[in-house]
Amino acid sequence: MKHFIIFSLALLLVGFAASAIADTVTLTPTGDMYTDPDHATGHPIGELWTADWPPPNNHQRIMMKFDLSQLSGAIIDNAVLKVNRFFGCPSGDPTTTNFYDITQDWDENTWPENQHIAHGTTVWTIYVFSVNGWHTIDLTSLVQSWNTGTLPNYGFVIQAINSKFSKFYSKEASNQSLRPYLEVEYQPAVNNPPVITLSMPATPAFIIEQNEEQTFMVAAEDPDGDSLSFSWTVNQQGSDADTSYFSYVFTDTGAFDVKVVVSDGELADSALWNVTVEAVNGVFERNRNFVPEYSLSAYPNPFNAKAVIRFELRDAGFVSLAVYDVQGREVQSLVNGHRSMGHHEVVWDAEGISSGMFFVKLQAGDFTQNQKMILLK
Repeated sequence: MKHFIIFSLALLLVGFAASAIADTVTLTPTGDMYTDPDHATGHPIGELWTADWPPPNNHQRIMMKFDLSQLSGAIIDNAVLKVNRFFGCPSGDPTTTNFYDITQDWDENTWPENQHIAHGTTVWTIYVFSVNGWHTIDLTSLVQSWNTGTLPNYGFVIQAINSKFSKFYSKEASNQSLRPYLEVEYQPAVNNPPVITLSMPATPAFIIEQNEEQTFMVAAEDPDGDSLSFSWTVNQQGSDADTSYFSYVFTDTGAFDVKVVVSDGELADSALWNVTVEAVNGVFERNRNFVPEYSLSAYPNPFNAKAVIRFELRDAGFVSLAVYDVQGREVQSLVNGHRSMGHHEVVWDAEGISSGMFFVKLQAGDFTQNQKMILLK
């Protein structure tokens, strides 16, 4: 008995927690009207008709739509349409209806009243309007399809299918309490923060020579697919850089904090490098390990859009680093000037370049090395 009580209490708490994060919104139609190919004009304001009554030529269909923009990213738990019927014919008989999704955009102020609108073939709901008064129609699946982008949200059609006739109040009804509305239960969208997945240099603290240029780069992802912005600072001083990479020439000696903040407009992630700049004194000793020989490498490889190209120089001197296609034509020059000995990094931004195989060529004094790279887009 004790275990049963504990288990029941746990279920109650879970249910309470689920209800605590749920919310409800009531939406009024942004458009509602009815179309009647047999009667082009004279549709009464404040009313919506649906009929399939061949003898007197009544073939009305109701069109209705709602703006779901405030629910973007939310999880829809339940969505019901509330409409109020005030007339049924013949003799108040029930009207059986199908609900279809509309497949083209429309405006109630310009759509021809005598022209039925195009709709899909899926019957989202079959509903029987049996009495006058309020009716509640479950449209959860249709609203979920709209909100996730599976279907474009152009609203729905209510089409009678059993030779009956029903009239409802519209959003223009003089008595506001009788107007239709959509009631949606949902879980608000949760914004997940962006995540920096790669940072270059990989070492967060290192030493470089005075007047040396250093390139910093990060790769970041947003779990929600939000657009990301990048802001870079050096010792808390802002820069003009707004991309995923940043180059800076350290003209002064001392300690420098280089920071990047990656933001989705609300939440952010950041990376920080502690850079020590020492004066050139003939013999320059680094507090980080590096290969005291010439070398060339690239990461990632294959890559999409941007890659970091790293090279080591045994001696200071003139350096040429360029990208070539498979036919030997230069695609882009990345470095063309004097560089100090040691470790260097540069970002190749291949935006606007088609996928393919390329070669990065490093020339430094008598040393030459090629690195094959694959661009995949």
